[in-house]
Amino acid sequence: MTDFLMQYGELFSIIMFFIPPILSALVFYFTKRNWIWLSIPITIVVDLLVWGKGIFESSHGGVALVFLIPQVTVIAIISFVILYLEKRRKSA
Repeated sequence: MTDFLMQYGELFSIIMFFIPPILSALVFYFTKRNWIWLSIPITIVVDLLVWGKGIFESSHGGVALVFLIPQVTVIAIISFVILYLEKRRKSA
């Protein structure tokens, strides 16, 4: 796995930044919109599984969190906006 990350590390990082939150949000959007908030913990768990060691290391933890905190923040905002719009649509 380390050889793969050395050769394709940047591409892997970009894929892991976008795919888990977008995929989980899309799945919940089309299946059960009231559960879309679950995409937030799913994103966190996937990040911990993939980047866990890097997050908890003192030398790289700050760099990893610079990317992971905005990722979780954006998916949280998207999830709560969709929940708000869904509640508004149902009450109208």
